[in-house]
Amino acid sequence: MGENIDLQGVTLAPLHNSNGSSKEFQGKFDGDNFVISNWTYNNISGDGIGLFGNINLSSIKNLGLINFDVTGHDYIGMLAGGASVRNSDFGDGYFSWSNTIDGIFVTGTVTGNYRVGGVIGHAGAIINNIMAFTNVSGKTQVGGIFGRKYDGGGTM
Repeated sequence: MGENIDLQGVTLAPLHNSNGSSKEFQGKFDGDNFVISNWTYNNISGDGIGLFGNINLSSIKNLGLINFDVTGHDYIGMLAGGASVRNSDFGDGYFSWSNTIDGIFVTGTVTGNYRVGGVIGHAGAIINNIMAFTNVSGKTQVGGIFGRKYDGGGTM
């Protein structure tokens, strides 16, 4: 990113949204310490909702998400609904964490039902340097940074 982006009044769907398909954001994104602000997204029946939808084989870093208001059903977060684990078990009990999230700052509101987090709804990632000032509500597996972190691996 080369500058801050204000989405006030702009209709923008998640960059990739699974909703039962295999679409996921895959790649590297460096926000260069810039901010995306004022994103509102409301799809009460939608799953896998966040600015990047779901992520897999990705690195997202150095980004502020300010004054977000995100509503969905399951797997909901400001950055991503889910961070998938691929090649997670090679039979030796170890996991391969395919996502890295580093240097993320978020403020806003996230509303959903199941696995709802301020940053990521369901996290399978190496996570470092996260700051979240969020109002998060849901029914099951709800948290300020993530709704659920995969067991047995990854770091935070």
